[in-house]
Amino acid sequence: MLALLAFLSAGLGGYGYYSSLKELQIKEAERRTIAHAAGVKNHIDSYIAETLKAARAISRVGEFREALILPDFEQLAEANRVLDLFCDALEAGVCYLLNREGVTLASSNRAEIDSFVGKDYSFRPYFQEAIAGNPAVYMAVGVTSGIRGIYYSQPVWGKGSAAPIGVLVVKAPVNTLEAGIYPDDEGNWVLADPHGMIFASNRPEWRYRLLWETTPVQVENIGRLRQFGVGPWEWIGLRPDGQTRALDSVNNRYLIHRVNLDHYPHWYV
Repeated sequence: MLALLAFLSAGLGGYGYYSSLKELQIKEAERRTIAHAAGVKNHIDSYIAETLKAARAISRVGEFREALILPDFEQLAEANRVLDLFCDALEAGVCYLLNREGVTLASSNRAEIDSFVGKDYSFRPYFQEAIAGNPAVYMAVGVTSGIRGIYYSQPVWGKGSAAPIGVLVVKAPVNTLEAGIYPDDEGNWVLADPHGMIFASNRPEWRYRLLWETTPVQVENIGRLRQFGVGPWEWIGLRPDGQTRALDSVNNRYLIHRVNLDHYPHWYV
């Protein structure tokens, strides 16, 4: 009996130690999860804020105003020259100038096969916001290039004009943003829209897929926006399991933490 009691006492003590250690490890993992999500979110917010400031400064260049007022060969050549300079300095994908109708007059990719010149982007929210006088940020897949980008649009004002006379757009590549985020060997991060569409991630195979299960009606709405290409947009298989847990298709359990972006409402890491 004494031997049995000693065995049970040791077993209970060992189990208590194991449970305590497990709880500490989970709390540490939760701390790392929160810290990593905050780090990714802060990097994205900083990247957006800095590029938006640069786009604001560029939009005030006189060559753009002159090209919008009188879009002849000489003025457009000057506008293109300035776009080339700024695009190179910002390491942007493309910089381009839209008139009041949303048609591209000048672009840094004018010599490429997927040139934006002459293309109508009046349907894009970034144009509609900027032509109304408001700077905008928009994340999407290019309808002409098929390449992901973060679009920064700024209204271009004429001297004394009551409304913008055009819009300047800087399209920044998303792979530059992704490359600047420090790696986490044991965690995965995603940047997703309000529908759960994964736009950026350290898991390339997750891009353009849905983080959570989505109804056919919601998928149809995603397609109507023309923001993420033509699909299909498959679900990666994660299901929420409470506020801080998720299960995959084979019931592996994950710690999760969500944080919203400051400079792009309703999108989250």
